[in-house]
Amino acid sequence: MGNRGVLRPLVLIGVILAASPAFGQGALPASFHGDWQGKELTVDDGSAGLKATAQDLSVQIVPDGGGFRMRWTALSREGSGGPLARREVEARFEPADRPGVFVFDPEQSSLLLRLFGDPSTSNPLEGEPMLWARLDGETLSVYGLAINPDGSFDLYQHVRTLTGEGMTARHTHRTEQEAVTLEGRLVRVGG
Repeated sequence: MGNRGVLRPLVLIGVILAASPAFGQGALPASFHGDWQGKELTVDDGSAGLKATAQDLSVQIVPDGGGFRMRWTALSREGSGGPLARREVEARFEPADRPGVFVFDPEQSSLLLRLFGDPSTSNPLEGEPMLWARLDGETLSVYGLAINPDGSFDLYQHVRTLTGEGMTARHTHRTEQEAVTLEGRLVRVGG
């Protein structure tokens, strides 16, 4: 009998920690993997010139070693105050030392993103964007921060949440002058 009273609380604590989505989080869960196509879209448009479609929410997420690779459409500006435009982005993320946090891997990402260097040493004040991802339960968020030459900022937030019907998405691009938000629903296509 001696150790049984001590073991039950330890086993219970172990079960609770193992069930916690952020505890010991390494690889991205397979439920996020696949080709996700935008099906519905609403736009809170701070820029009258943006013509968005549900396809702009689409994302591809594939496992890659211990991390994952994503391909999506991001909003960006040509210079400070330029027109808001779409651009294709491909980035690889690998698990960080913190549970549920993934760091950008510039060596395995699109040429545009590789130009900005190592995420652990990137300096937004030098024009290098910071890019990272965070997993919180059924929600995967990708963040980006860039400081423009005039000191203004561009902040990107791409939040994707798994649901019983697929995935919801909320993409926000903020500057000092505006905030543009695209929201919608995605469904898995293919396998």
